[in-house]
Amino acid sequence: MDLKGRVTKKERNEFEAMMEVRDPHFAGPMQGSITRVHGFLTSIVSGPMIVPSEWVPVVFGDDEDHPWETMEQAQRAMHLLMRLYNEISSDLGSGGRRFSILIDRIGDRPDTLDLADDWCTGYTLGFVLREAEWKEAMEAPELQQAFLPILLTAHPKKAPEIDPIESPEKYAAILDDLPNCAVEIYEWWRKKFVASLPPPSERRAFSGTVRRVAPKVSANAPCPCGSGKKYKRCCSALRA
Repeated sequence: MDLKGRVTKKERNEFEAMMEVRDPHFAGPMQGSITRVHGFLTSIVSGPMIVPSEWVPVVFGDDEDHPWETMEQAQRAMHLLMRLYNEISSDLGSGGRRFSILIDRIGDRPDTLDLADDWCTGYTLGFVLREAEWKEAMEAPELQQAFLPILLTAHPKKAPEIDPIESPEKYAAILDDLPNCAVEIYEWWRKKFVASLPPPSERRAFSGTVRRVAPKVSANAPCPCGSGKKYKRCCSALRA
């Protein structure tokens, strides 16, 4: 199963349809929005290590409460989710050259409105799984300017000055800056991870030549245990 291909627009629509089946009333944290899922996965990829068994239920809900209709549907949904995860991971790891966020485009041309509220809300939902670690990151002086646009856009009522209708130019500037903010936070976490690794000398502790400390015993020789059997028929690791 190929998990490296980029998720197409058609597949994103398919994924949202699956989410709606799982959560028809949009009562879950993702509210049937792949834009929100993209923001959520960006924070999962960027921040402290979290295993899929922790974050997958946030996307799809609990299987016991909302079982899949078929095994094929469950496998297809997981396939698309992991491809999106890998796509985000690859784009962030490119130094930000390929990374972009998903936005919601509302209305018809030429009066369309681009919104990042859902993406930023999804990003902040990732904080809940590791609150203490994310709190430390948000309090880091070098990251405060990176977090600010995400937090304000996720909670538009707290920032009326960046309303997309009242202040379209300011909102557009924030939209342009959000990918850079996400990459900056991602790289901060990567540097923190690398700094936590042991020194290279310790990491190579087992890379030298391994020398035998016990005498080699021939397979046909009497077993050293004194059983009288051949070594290969008794204590040898080759014995079936």
